[in-house]
Amino acid sequence: MSEPLTGKISNIIDSYTVALNIGKNKNVTKGMRFKILTKKIEIKDPERGEVLGSMEFEKARVEISKVYEKFSLAETYGTVSTSLSPMFTFSTSVQKQLPIAAASQEIDRMVKVGDDVVQITEEASPPE
Repeated sequence: MSEPLTGKISNIIDSYTVALNIGKNKNVTKGMRFKILTKKIEIKDPERGEVLGSMEFEKARVEISKVYEKFSLAETYGTVSTSLSPMFTFSTSVQKQLPIAAASQEIDRMVKVGDDVVQITEEASPPE
């Protein structure tokens, strides 16, 4: 299996659309999906100050909607479950655009120019 494509956010177009710095020149195609990541944060032992490791978090997911030679446009997406009423157990999942901005005091989850993006090569099936 080949390595996932990587790139960066080059512009924020609106609350749902970003421009990535990769396009046809990197074999990007319409419908590809990417996750936008936080910068890696160090996890430290609070007593010793020793770095135990590092991790990054997912800020948002985007799907390529338009591809140009050296960049592409991508829109947010997600799955939202809805129920008919609290009395019914039937629910349905629909694709819906989700806004990008989601602030956190601990981890900066605001999407910014320069954020890393990594292609999603496999996605888990939605829960039933």
